[in-house]
Amino acid sequence: SLAQTESERLNASYIGHEHILIGILREEEGVGGRVLRELGLDAVRIQKMVEHLSRDLSKRESFTANELSPSAKRLLELAVEEAQRHGQHYIGTEHLLLGLARQNEGMAIDVLRKFGISAEQIRRQTRRMLKEGR
Repeated sequence: SLAQTESERLNASYIGHEHILIGILREEEGVGGRVLRELGLDAVRIQKMVEHLSRDLSKRESFTANELSPSAKRLLELAVEEAQRHGQHYIGTEHLLLGLARQNEGMAIDVLRKFGISAEQIRRQTRRMLKEGR
């Protein structure tokens, strides 16, 4: 997965929601990535911020290689709920992004806030794109 690739690239011992965020941005055709790009974000800027914020995190935390962090597991649960709420039988980047907005804490949200993006903006923009069928 793109999140696992990002985790490995950053030499992290876990897959966190920050890696999922970068993966969402890297998914060119996904609704989630398009939402973030329309809000003015790009993967390179996000990667640099994640690198800066997570320098020593994987050394402090003990995870099995490529294990999902507890917050990433919760994010996936929220994404499933979002898909069900929208009557969809798949988990897309839009559901991951909506789950991230619902979680509203952790490094990924901290990164988005540093770029001036709120959870509410993510929800609004994602819902707008879904209504428009983009």
